[in-house]
Amino acid sequence: MFIWNFIKMGNGKKYFIIIKFILMITILKLREYEKYHGYYDGFYHQKVKQGIHETNDEEWFLISKFIQNMRLINKGLTSNEFSENLEKSLKENCDNKDSINLLKKLANDNW
Repeated sequence: MFIWNFIKMGNGKKYFIIIKFILMITILKLREYEKYHGYYDGFYHQKVKQGIHETNDEEWFLISKFIQNMRLINKGLTSNEFSENLEKSLKENCDNKDSINLLKKLANDNW
């Protein structure tokens, strides 16, 4: 998803466009991550090189980060603020509650 921002510059006649890429985690991307047990090299060699992947690099590593952070929370190694920030990030970057639930399930799996 892209967000376009138009900004007036100087005398108001010039515009500058900023494009921000927003990562969106979906069930399909999580299933792809799960299939490779988070092993990026296997995913890269089998899917990315052939151009048949749903998940891009940034999304792959965001999923890994979310899982790692959830495991830290599950072990009681974080503050309440850390947990709240993670929940906010999940809501911003996951397309629905089912995706968040699957992420939480993946965080509890032992690979």
